[in-house]
Amino acid sequence: MSGASWRSRYEALLRRFPDVASSARLTICCTSSCLDVSLFLRELPDPRSIQNPDAAKFLDQIVTRAQSGVGGEVVVNWPGGGTWLKTAAPVTCSWGGTGPHASMALAALGAPAVNALGARGELVLSRIPAGVLLAENGRLVRSGGAVRRHGESAEVFIIEFSAGEVCGGKTLPRSSRIIVRFGDIGIEDDADFGELTARLAHYAGAGLIGGFQCVSDHQLRDEYARLSSMSSGWIAAGVPFVHLELAGYESSELCEQALRALRGSYNSLGMSLSEFKLYFGGSDFSGALCRLASSLGLRRLAVHADEWAAAVTLDDPEVEIEALMSGCLLASARASSGAHGFPKVLPADAHFAKLPFAERQELGEWAFVSCPSPYLPSPATTLGLGDTFTAGCLLVLGGHAEIPSVSRDAGSELG
Repeated sequence: MSGASWRSRYEALLRRFPDVASSARLTICCTSSCLDVSLFLRELPDPRSIQNPDAAKFLDQIVTRAQSGVGGEVVVNWPGGGTWLKTAAPVTCSWGGTGPHASMALAALGAPAVNALGARGELVLSRIPAGVLLAENGRLVRSGGAVRRHGESAEVFIIEFSAGEVCGGKTLPRSSRIIVRFGDIGIEDDADFGELTARLAHYAGAGLIGGFQCVSDHQLRDEYARLSSMSSGWIAAGVPFVHLELAGYESSELCEQALRALRGSYNSLGMSLSEFKLYFGGSDFSGALCRLASSLGLRRLAVHADEWAAAVTLDDPEVEIEALMSGCLLASARASSGAHGFPKVLPADAHFAKLPFAERQELGEWAFVSCPSPYLPSPATTLGLGDTFTAGCLLVLGGHAEIPSVSRDAGSELG
């Protein structure tokens, strides 16, 4: 299919998107939460000009990744790193994490999304958009009405870079961001959220879990058990999709451990193309997706890249392609404006790449589907695009799933 044909398909999706958003069911999100401290690589000093050896070593690592077009997440053992970064370049601070970015994307559409949040200090609450829901005293509350408690969320640093920029004498091949953590931040432990989502699960279209790469080794077993119990309860209560979003684990063994430890407590899995290549790569892309999805007992498995998205599913492939396109649409809108919002038009400079495989394949019981994204070579931001993509997918999947014999509307639980 030509780029012009894909543009027409996305424009048709745009026209019906208000109906998609207005029929949204509740999405429940339990992942890591943090304060994203964002800065641009181009505004950091050249590593060769720095006398601080820790800073020079750190920046050399970051520049090398950017020169290779690698974003992802790194953990750095440098206690003073965060303080140094905040003095080395201008920074902005926002609410961050997989669940937060997904819930902010959904809230911008008017779609209900509740996020686990343990630490509720003044700074983090001031960064959460008003439409995001939190759990408090057995009720859903809008973030602006939440009671402060338990200090602040940890800081995570987001270093963005753009294709075409020259860094360390080399032209950068790709726009992306490097997520830098100077320690483990854990997964949100929010007792109100656990109690309320167990009660509201029958309203929900989807659940979202993740963040295990941020958990310290000695806590992993307990966190696997805690999140498995919670998300298994959602599935048992009728939530059609509980999605695990993968992340940048330090080794393939840790990734495999997470997938196996949580098996049965999620039925949808997502990851970036770079994560897929790192942990599961091979020449037979669609076949590898089917094998992995089958081995984990999933309903679907999705991979998102810069210029396309693809998935294998046991459900309706037409719904899956709409889910992928909706995810791409939301991510493109965020990349264009730099903020979450309701998509109104396709960006004028959006490019639709030729897919590297067939748009659709039947692979036994599995259907493989794919679509190009409205790709922007020079985005205003790359922050949270994968999480925004996931939000768009879950919005559609949850909306099309079998509706239990109760109301979609959890509004009676809103304080």
